[in-house]
Amino acid sequence: MRSTRWMQVLCVAALAALAAGCETFRTKPPEEAVDEYAQGRRLMGDGDCKGAETLLVRAAANPDRKRYRTDALLLLGDCRMELKDYPGAQQAYQQAQVDARTRAINARAKAGLGNAMMAQQRFAEAATAYEKALAVSDTDINAPQTMLQLAKAYIRSGQWELGRDRLTKLTSRYPESLDAPEARDILTMPADVFAVQAGSFVSRADAETMVATLREHDVVGARIAERSYGGEPFAVRLGHFVRYDEALKEAGRLKPIAPEACVVP
Repeated sequence: MRSTRWMQVLCVAALAALAAGCETFRTKPPEEAVDEYAQGRRLMGDGDCKGAETLLVRAAANPDRKRYRTDALLLLGDCRMELKDYPGAQQAYQQAQVDARTRAINARAKAGLGNAMMAQQRFAEAATAYEKALAVSDTDINAPQTMLQLAKAYIRSGQWELGRDRLTKLTSRYPESLDAPEARDILTMPADVFAVQAGSFVSRADAETMVATLREHDVVGARIAERSYGGEPFAVRLGHFVRYDEALKEAGRLKPIAPEACVVP
């Protein structure tokens, strides 16, 4: 579930860049002028992130192509997120925001930095990065998605009130967005506690099967929730944890039984 979510985050970020029209895409330079960058984009589109990383590193370092450096750095950050090299992604996004030529690049770099910090469980720093991204521009990035990530960062760092405030703003400003249902779901959860979601399911019968499987492995206290967190209509959840790291540990323990186990919110 977590890897699927990161893929969604990266895909939306790429679409946002195209819609926002960062300078490189608007001017459509000849590919031979930015050869490594163009090839890196193609390889990443083909799923060869490792090959793309090598080319994008060269594109970002080439002194003759400074005009496209930040575009290469942004894509390099996305590439490293896909490779789960989160410190490397952080480094690329940080450099991109330092050298940003446009508002769109600056906002995207800060949002990407937030994603990299979230993946490293550095939630307070992630929240700061997301706040800065939204302050730079809420039109050059996917604002609802960034606000949802910001809310989670606050909640996971223990700042529940700030998290709920951002969720409420998300649902009021962007009620029809793809992220609004998840925000509403989090707002209905018990206050100030985390749960472990063993899985989300299309039917209640499938959810009941998961509950039975957990019981067979001496895991008790599972409950079925309708309107599952970021997934299908029915979810199986258990536990009330005050700290995120405690819930994360329990989710890891359940992985052999429930491969999609994750912490909510």
